[in-house]
Amino acid sequence: MAAIAAGLFVIGCSSENGGGDTGSAPTITDLSLSPGEVEAGKATALSGTVGIDDSDGDVAQIGVEVTLPNGTKQSLPKAPAQAAGGVKEGQLALAMAFGPPSAGAYELTVFVVDSKGHESNRLTTTINAK
Repeated sequence: MAAIAAGLFVIGCSSENGGGDTGSAPTITDLSLSPGEVEAGKATALSGTVGIDDSDGDVAQIGVEVTLPNGTKQSLPKAPAQAAGGVKEGQLALAMAFGPPSAGAYELTVFVVDSKGHESNRLTTTINAK
C-alpha cells in the first residue's frame, strides 16, 4: 500500500464572534481547494477555504481523510484550527502539502471537530494526479 505524504495546516479564520455553548456539532460548507491537478510523486502545496457555522464557537481541529484511486482510505492527523476559538460563523483558510504516490483521482474529505469532540458533516473534493 502506498502512503500519502501530506500535512495539514489551518492558517486563520475570519468570523463573526460570539459566546454561548449549546453543545452542538459544527457545520461546514463551501469547500474549496486548489490546484485541482497535481503531479504524481511530488509534494504540492494545496490551499483553500471552508465555511464554518458553529453555534458554540468552539471549533478546535480540522481533519482530512484521503481516498486513494484504488479506494483505500487514509486519515491524516487532525490539525489545530488556529484562530477559530470563539468563531461562530466564518471561513477557515486551509493549506496543506499533498504528495500523491501515483496518478489517479484522489478524494479529500474535510471535517472539523469542536472542543467537546462533536464532529461536523464532511465535504469532499477531488484532486487529480497526473
